[in-house]
Amino acid sequence: MIDIDRLIMDAMRSKEMDRLSVLKLVKAEFMKKATEPGRDTKVLSDGEQIAVMRKMVSAHKESITQYEMVGRMDLADIERNELTILNELLPNSPSEEELVDCTLKAIKAWLTVNGNGYVLSMRDMRSILSTVKETYQMADAKVVSRVLSDEIKRQREANEESDNNRG
Repeated sequence: MIDIDRLIMDAMRSKEMDRLSVLKLVKAEFMKKATEPGRDTKVLSDGEQIAVMRKMVSAHKESITQYEMVGRMDLADIERNELTILNELLPNSPSEEELVDCTLKAIKAWLTVNGNGYVLSMRDMRSILSTVKETYQMADAKVVSRVLSDEIKRQREANEESDNNRG
């Protein structure tokens, strides 16, 4: 669990104004999530904190892309610096290679469970993603989705090829 108040105090003591600014944004997002209507508790779990921060990371990446498209490199650099600070707070994410490998193993296991001749589809995404997240809590769903799409395509092409060889 991230002790955001302690991190804010440390940033104030060391006069790291950029870091302090980002930490205050994080705290505001945590408080916003904790005070949502219908919540039983005002304390965020580790998973909820990570989800909030991943959303912030995603927003920063999108902002960087938008700023670069319109030629505002000054603003893109500010967002990039904030993104670096956010990434420091998050647990280590798996490399793309590790994530692809884990996703392929999850797909293989899913095919084994569902029996011979099972045809993959994007409907299997939730099950495969949850299997991957058991290993890597910080798994990027976009990477898992891309790998699954590639496997569906590969499986479809293999089936078409075998149909052509029969006919």
